[in-house]
Amino acid sequence: MENQKQEAIKLAVSALKKAKTHGGRVGACIYTKTGKLFLGFNVETKIHKGYHAEEVAIINSLINESKPEEATGVIIVCELDSKGIFPACASCRQFLWEFTNPDLLVTVVNAKGEILFEDTLTNLYPMPYPTATPDERKQ
Repeated sequence: MENQKQEAIKLAVSALKKAKTHGGRVGACIYTKTGKLFLGFNVETKIHKGYHAEEVAIINSLINESKPEEATGVIIVCELDSKGIFPACASCRQFLWEFTNPDLLVTVVNAKGEILFEDTLTNLYPMPYPTATPDERKQ
């Protein structure tokens, strides 16, 4: 499992370079129990809502019919102007909650792939809106 996490870190860092943005670049990679990796990067336009890297990774997993309970973790790497650690915005936490699972390990790394922060989605987002039942998550 650790090898898969390391591969996910490498892919998230590579995704950072693919970001289409007017601001800070973000890359993400969801990894699963079954060995699948789903890449995402932020996409912004001047006239429409941007898409966050975590959202794109989730959409990628949905396109490939990954099941929420298969998700083990998500790697997030960002290059933002301010100093700090950003373990997914509230909107992305909700998106992760609805389309992965509460035990998801959220790992933030820097552009060198060094781990800066790790915690579970449940700890990062203890009161999701609305709370989905386990049966709803499986749909």
